[in-house]
Amino acid sequence: MIKQSNKLIQGAVMNNPRITDGEVLMVAKSKTSSDDLIRIILLNKDWVKNYEIKKALLVHPKTPPPKALRFVSFMTMKDIKQMAKSRQLTNIVANAVRKELAFRIKKSGG
Repeated sequence: MIKQSNKLIQGAVMNNPRITDGEVLMVAKSKTSSDDLIRIILLNKDWVKNYEIKKALLVHPKTPPPKALRFVSFMTMKDIKQMAKSRQLTNIVANAVRKELAFRIKKSGG
């Protein structure tokens, strides 16, 4: 149902209380997800607590940059290193990830 082109149906599926974190993660990872679906995910505090969903939203091109930047500090060092090399990120998010990587390297003394 989530793959329907009708935004009303997509919104209803996302607001269904029986939707699982795995299904939400699938939507967050899909590059074809609409802005509205990403916004619905961002508004749900329980979903945003999930690390994998945070990571998927951070790299998703339709996540608004101010919202995506909130998640940079929560990423593990391994993920920060991968994202710093990635060309899939928007410029604003990529710059923030590189700054975070430099900060963590400096903080750890290496």
